Formats: sequence, C-alpha cells, structure tokens
Amino acid sequence: MSILDRILLTIYMILMILLSVFIIVIPFKVIPIQDINYIVGQLYSNWYYCLFGIVLLLISIKLLVSGVKNNNDQKRGIIKVMEFGDMKISVDTFESLALKATKQISGIRDVQIRVNICESGVIIKAKLLVLPDINIPKMVNEVQEKIKNYIESITEISVVEVKVDVDNLTLSTVRVE
Repeated sequence: MSILDRILLTIYMILMILLSVFIIVIPFKVIPIQDINYIVGQLYSNWYYCLFGIVLLLISIKLLVSGVKNNNDQKRGIIKVMEFGDMKISVDTFESLALKATKQISGIRDVQIRVNICESGVIIKAKLLVLPDINIPKMVNEVQEKIKNYIESITEISVVEVKVDVDNLTLSTVRVE
C-alpha cells in the first residue's frame, strides 16, 4: 500500500468514525432533532456539499481498488525469519539457482525455469529442450534431484516439488568437415 493510500485511508477512517458516532448517538437523543433538521436543511440548500460526497466516493473507490489489487511485491519472494532480522529471497534468485543446477547436467540444450511460492516452500517448474538419445526418465530424475538438493542447500528453503516438462528434442548442430 502506497503512502498516498495510507493517508487517504487515515482520513477516510476518521470521517467514518465521526459518522458512526453521529449515527450511534441519534437514537439516544444526544443531538436534538432541531439540530439534525438544520444539518439536513443545510445539505438541501447548498450544492457544494455534493463535492464532499463525491470526494468520499472517490476515496472509497480508490481504497477498494487498492485493497483488491494483487500485491505482487509480497509474492515475489520468500521471507525467512533469521536470528538478527528477516531475509527475503526473490523468485529470481530461485530461478537462477535452478538454472545453475540444470546447467551441470549433460544432455540438456536449453532450460526455462518458473518458480511458484507456496506456504510450505517453493515449487519449481523446469521446461527442457534435450538432446536426442538421452534416457529421458533418468535425466528428469537427475534434474529433479539436483534442483531440489542445490536450492535447499543454498537457501535452506524447502523445495516442495520439481515439475519437469521435456518440451522437445533438439538436433545436434555439430558439423564435421
């Protein structure tokens, strides 16, 4: 939430508290009926009070949109509580670590990594372009183990699952002349 949203929310909440107190005390006749009629009469005769209502409506809409909007900043990493403070590891860091782990495996031509954050850790999705004549189940198992072990050893964050999608086979482009 931005600083502007926080200021608007504070002003809005103060106004709502005042309106709530006003509504609460009406049944107990704390405010005389003549004063309430006077306030309502002022609203009827002065159109510029409408501007106040429009401003409140716009603030309400702004805060509603701000509250509903998906805040990706918080989901873009994992915060781990440490002894001397918090540590945040970004999704990009997990992607880089997974790429490094897969680059050590022979038979893989290209890798695309996606990371999803869940409550119990991270889920890694690897999309591979592999060389022909590779035992795919063996290679996929090796990729899963390497990614899981490498990320957990570096970050101490649990890797819940490593999903591997063998997207395609690539032809060897080595030419002998």
